[in-house]
Amino acid sequence: MPTTLRRCPVCAADQESGQARTLTVATDRLLVTWHLLHCPHYRADRVLMDRDG
Repeated sequence: MPTTLRRCPVCAADQESGQARTLTVATDRLLVTWHLLHCPHYRADRVLMDRDG
C-alpha cells in the first residue's frame, strides 16, 4: 500500500521534527501526518480515536 507523509498544517511538523503521528487509511493509500505533541490536531485525532489527549 503506498504511503503519503504529510506535514501538519497547524504545527508544521514533518518526519524530521514531529514527535507524534496519526495514521489514516484511504481507499488506495496510507496517510501519515506528523505533529508536535502539543498540536491541537494531534489532540483532536486522539479524541476521535476515543483516547485522552
